[in-house]
Amino acid sequence: MNEAEYSWHRVRHEFVTAIRGVYFAMPVDRREFDRAVNAALRGPEVRDVRFAEYRFNVKPVQIEREGDTIIVVGDEDNNGYISRRRRARANDRISYEFEKRGGIVDLEKIDIDINRGGVRRGLWRHRTEIYRTAKWLYEKWRELEDERRRREGAGGGSGPMFLTVEQQDELAEEMFEELKSTLDGSWESEAEFLISNIAMRVR
Repeated sequence: MNEAEYSWHRVRHEFVTAIRGVYFAMPVDRREFDRAVNAALRGPEVRDVRFAEYRFNVKPVQIEREGDTIIVVGDEDNNGYISRRRRARANDRISYEFEKRGGIVDLEKIDIDINRGGVRRGLWRHRTEIYRTAKWLYEKWRELEDERRRREGAGGGSGPMFLTVEQQDELAEEMFEELKSTLDGSWESEAEFLISNIAMRVR
């Protein structure tokens, strides 16, 4: 996605979010949502889960760990994708892959694509929201790291990026509330909301 496309989708998202704020609020069933996230991270698969407007099947992802790097793969090859339940045709399938280092999502290692009822479309516009999650995490890490270094009398934030488990848990809850503003009534926004929260919670 080039910079012009990204800018357009951000403008569109901000417009939709503003309209949402005026006309309606999208509630999230936290119990159902946690079921979906837990299914992706720990299994077993859940079917017909509905945390907002749409119903999804969520399969466990493949998680690989290499030192402080976590690689998460949820795709059709390892049967770990998310699908939107459809009655009239084949379900829409969303595959995704990303990496985290020290609790931070790697901006260069994010891939999401969608198979709409058997027709693969490649990368989709909602990749922008998981980018937003990753950038937000990085900015939060900078704030925490700068604060730590000020306390210790060191210079500004530098060195390897790292968030403690406690910090990750706290930020995951904060980001859950932040990302609810991206729910615009579309099933795609619900899918990206789910994937972004999976990224926040994988350890």
